[in-house]
Amino acid sequence: MAPFLSAVDTYTEVIPATAPPSYRGQMVKYSYKITVGTQRINEPTKLLKIPFRVLNLNVSEKEEITAPLLSPFATDSWCDGVSKALHQLLASASLRNTRTYNISSKKGSVVRVIIMKEAYRLGEEISGTLDFSAGTIPCQQVSVTLQSEEKIPEDCWVNHTRVEATSISHTRHHECSLHTSRVQFMLPIPFTATPQFSTKLVSLTWRLHFEFLLCSQQTPSTSVTVARHRPVKSASDTVQNCDHCTVGVADLETETLLWDLAIDILPAHPAQVAGTVATKSPVMVVL
Repeated sequence: MAPFLSAVDTYTEVIPATAPPSYRGQMVKYSYKITVGTQRINEPTKLLKIPFRVLNLNVSEKEEITAPLLSPFATDSWCDGVSKALHQLLASASLRNTRTYNISSKKGSVVRVIIMKEAYRLGEEISGTLDFSAGTIPCQQVSVTLQSEEKIPEDCWVNHTRVEATSISHTRHHECSLHTSRVQFMLPIPFTATPQFSTKLVSLTWRLHFEFLLCSQQTPSTSVTVARHRPVKSASDTVQNCDHCTVGVADLETETLLWDLAIDILPAHPAQVAGTVATKSPVMVVL
């Protein structure tokens, strides 16, 4: 083309349904980009690489989705392809199925964990309740962490060397729970995270990691006498008032109880993810 001329061309490419999502892990990385090359006569070729993100729409197969169609006017043709996958994804993440887990140690009951559902989408908040009212072992502190775990299959190990699974913490909730009957926790799921997926090379799963700091003994309190002096109003008013107050123990033996709860993290709508993580750039590329 001559200088100052423009041309418009259309390029179409279909990403396979079995392609893994964009992922940047500790040992494996999946990235996608479009490479555009231009060349003038007697000039070297110039390449422009445009990265983009791929989300997998594979819905968990643990249970069948029987939710009705989102629109009463939807037809079977409308449900084909991506539209059907998005509808199935929304229905899977919207199912309410309250689960209760009783956590105990060797010495007795600790807490009852209540989770509203087990499947969440990117951008949602994981909420739950920790009920200590029926526990027999005092819990001093509790922390809940949202973690992703990356595993490499055994047949992909180099020289049969064991590769340990690696975990990454995303969000965390910490609370002091001593003398508390109930604790609420909320953990937001970042849009920049990668939903769960599995390939022949790597598998990514999600979990809630609980850490309970238990008291090895009961929490006794010590009653001491503290002298409190009133202001002297007159020469004859020299009476001192002594009160009793309760002081906690300075040293307390503790032990840690760990527990993991597997959850499903599903992708959100691509338009919702793109509108949240998009950043402003002073450079504009027009193809």
